Amino acid sequence: MAPLTKTYKRTVFVNLAVTIPIFVNPRYRTGMESGKPSGRWLGALITACPLLAAAWLLTYTLLRPPFLEPLGGWNYAGPLALILAVAPLGRTWRGDAYVRPTSTSRL
Repeated sequence: MAPLTKTYKRTVFVNLAVTIPIFVNPRYRTGMESGKPSGRWLGALITACPLLAAAWLLTYTLLRPPFLEPLGGWNYAGPLALILAVAPLGRTWRGDAYVRPTSTSRL
């Protein structure tokens, strides 16, 4: 096996009786390791983008309002851009750390 570069660290994850060596690049951090959770505005923005895109498409297609007519073909590119914007926004989302409920915890 070829030697790995020095930027990779060997991390061993233990799952009951199974030990699996995994090599992790320290420059890549998942959202949960990055610190505190994202603001509420990010979740609202992720939700609002597709809803706004759907409203824009339905309004242009069904109602044909005069203020959208001059945009022409951009009435399809705009909603597409809003929908595609959700992917990078979703990658920046950091939620709260999951706390596994115990058998004695109650809701």
